Amino acid sequence: MTITGTVAKKPTLSDDATFTITVVDICDPPSSIDTADLTDQLYPLTKDDYANYTPTGYVTIVPAFCPYTTVISTTPLSNTESAVTETSGVFSFLYNKEIDTTTESQTTTITVTHDSIYTATSTPVVTSSTDFVTTFDDPCVIAALLTITSKPQTARLTDNYTGTNQVFTYDPFTVVPDWCDLTIECNGVTGPSDQVSCVELVGNSATYNYDGDAYSRAVDPVSPGVYTISYKVYSGPTADVAGLQETFTFELELVDPCLTAVVTPATSSPQTYTVTQES
Repeated sequence: MTITGTVAKKPTLSDDATFTITVVDICDPPSSIDTADLTDQLYPLTKDDYANYTPTGYVTIVPAFCPYTTVISTTPLSNTESAVTETSGVFSFLYNKEIDTTTESQTTTITVTHDSIYTATSTPVVTSSTDFVTTFDDPCVIAALLTITSKPQTARLTDNYTGTNQVFTYDPFTVVPDWCDLTIECNGVTGPSDQVSCVELVGNSATYNYDGDAYSRAVDPVSPGVYTISYKVYSGPTADVAGLQETFTFELELVDPCLTAVVTPATSSPQTYTVTQES
């Protein structure tokens, strides 16, 4: 810029003075840029209505009108896949496969860098980062996410104390998610005596065997009748958690063998006796 001064006399005298005005882009760089902590997420696997997460108000830049750019990155799962999706700054969560919920996590990092409506030239750039961590909950222990579907089982085994194995075979229940392990264990027995015990399954079978001694022994005999044997099928580390357990029963009928016993008389042969006079 040039300023010219003129003296009003003859001859006219004038002189010029030149100075430069430099307009500084106050946003290049800004005074500061900071990011606040974000909220970590605990996502239950398979949950399809988990709330989206939209971080807001986490960037403080001075002056406040200065623009900035945002870069978002998320570390993958160990299988290179991801449960976290970002669209226009909104994060959604969905994953329907088995992973180790005790070790897997994903870290989402948001990095903001100062910018300018003009060409940003300052170095070094002013930047700040913040992140949130997504960890995972096991759907196998969440009643709302687990479904156990029962199947019809053998209704009754019948025996009359033959001493032969009576084998109950369990038809496995189905479970969703299908990677959840189900535990089957005895739940109890009801019947005419307390001498029939529930037998834990080996594989998918339980073997019951009662012979004549069990029927006739003087102390604690196994009474004839119908015994209802119950098992529980559950997901998770412990039984009897609402929503994580189903049960099934079958009947063991022990028939009194003496009610159908057949009495066969001993066979005999004719005998001849000669009567003689005693002398």
